[in-house]
This record gives sequence, C-alpha cells and structure tokens, in this order.
Amino acid sequence: MPFGCEEPPPSVVFLRHGESVWNKAGIFTGWVDVPLSEEGEEQAQMAGSYLATWGFEFDHVYTSCLQRTTRTAELVLNELEQGWDPSIVTRSWRLNERMYGALTGLNKRDVANEYGSDQFQQWVTDPPPLQRTSRFYPGNDPMYAHLPQDVLPLKESFEDCMKRVVPLWEEEIKPLVLLDMKRVLVISSRNSIRALLMHISDISTQELLTIDIPNGVPLVYEIEMDCLKTIESDTCNFGVDGPFVRSKPRYGAD
Repeated sequence: MPFGCEEPPPSVVFLRHGESVWNKAGIFTGWVDVPLSEEGEEQAQMAGSYLATWGFEFDHVYTSCLQRTTRTAELVLNELEQGWDPSIVTRSWRLNERMYGALTGLNKRDVANEYGSDQFQQWVTDPPPLQRTSRFYPGNDPMYAHLPQDVLPLKESFEDCMKRVVPLWEEEIKPLVLLDMKRVLVISSRNSIRALLMHISDISTQELLTIDIPNGVPLVYEIEMDCLKTIESDTCNFGVDGPFVRSKPRYGAD
C-alpha cells in the first residue's frame, strides 16, 4: 500500500544521486564536485516522481557537500507535493563519496588497461594517496576550510569510508527517525550508501560490495523491522531480488 494511505513505520529512504558527468565518462570521482549529466537530471526527476506516486514526503533531507547530491535533492523534492525547501536540507561532508586518492580524475578503463586487472582491483580497494599539493586534495578546497586537516582524507578504503559515515547515522539520522519520528531522505553516493547499509543491515562486506546501488533508485529501510526494500515490495527484498542484486562488471566505482 502506498505511504500516505496508512501510518507508515519509522523509515529512511536512501537514494544514490543521478548520474554525474564523470560517472558517464568512467572517471574516478570521489570528492570532486562535478554536476549531473543530462541523464542524471532525468533519473533524479524520475526518482521524485516515483516517490510522489507512493505518497512520500520528508521532514528532513541529508546530502553530501557535492552538487550531484544537492541537485538530486532539489529535483526530487520538486516532484513531491511539498516542493523544494532548502531549509530542511543538511549538507554533510560525512556523506561524500569514498576518496579515491591518486586515482581521482583518472579514467577507469585507461588505468585498468595500463596496469592490469589485478593492480587495478588492488588500487580500487585501497587507492594510493593524493599529494597534499594536488588540486583534488580537499584541504585545498575552500568548501572544507571549516574542517580540521586531520579529517580530510588523502585516500580511503571502504572501511575508512564507513568510519566517516557511521557517526552521522548514529548521532543525527537514527535519533531523528526513531526518537522524533521524522521522515528522512538520505541522498549520497554508491560507497557511502553501501557503508551505511553495511552498518545497519545484516549484509557482509563481501556480499555488499557485489551489490549495486543504482543511480536514482529509492531504497526504503524500515528501522523497527530491520527491513531494506524497494518501495513497491512487501518483503525485505534488497539483495534477494531486483535489478541491483549483483553489480555488473565495471571499472571500479564512483
């Protein structure tokens, strides 16, 4: 039954941003602030339309600091009856995509072809660090001037990304949902969403890293039932059925 027809259980909607221009080009993106592609804009609008069909509205929206998530939030909310309201949006660096270190800005296919699949997979799992003089180092970006240098990564493994993301869930998002009964939308990138799902659901790291998080496909997590599912499903179907069960072979992630 669509939300709005009866009082829903406490839940959070997770949404990966629409495709970015570097997603489309196959470039390691990480913390680089690139815009949505034309297809990404359409994906975000479709996600909003889909949420509207099922009666969703939100009291609070969390995004990363990156425009690909904030633009997705704007497009999604514009499709809902409540409309775009920047006052309910919190931007957090903790929801930024995993930092790909010295791989940032490189074409994935070119790296794999030059260094071979084994080295490529090693670097994707634990990338070489950026130099602090790099234009991609967050410490050189005024957007992060308010943060201490020791929290700004030169690179991140999946575990590093998880350590960064989880405090936001535990200290802000989870209490909002469980204690204040707020309806929350979290818009982030593939690996940050994976990190959150690893923390809150019974999915192993190895299993989770084989599961895709498609652009613009809302996933609902019902906290009290520990149930992760697509909107239309009556069962906890994430990782069991659906088009996102297994990642297709790809050159890294974004």
